[in-house]
Amino acid sequence: MASVASCSSLAGTRHTFDCIRNANSTEIFSGLQAAISEAPEEFPFDPTIDGPGGLYPDIPSKLLARGHFAKLPFISGTNLDEGA
Repeated sequence: MASVASCSSLAGTRHTFDCIRNANSTEIFSGLQAAISEAPEEFPFDPTIDGPGGLYPDIPSKLLARGHFAKLPFISGTNLDEGA
């Protein structure tokens, strides 16, 4: 929010949604580029661990070790050069 010029004064408040919803895409993209270039981390937008009952209650490797993951069957693969 702080990097989107028209919404920067609202950063840290509870009034950001309407502002960012009404901002134009060029301004949002410029703000995103500025935020990424200023971030001290290699991947600045990592999920936030939000504790028990949250969307990310712990580090994924710890959740996997405890068996806390969705046990859903799935197929994974690619079709690159399938006919060769």
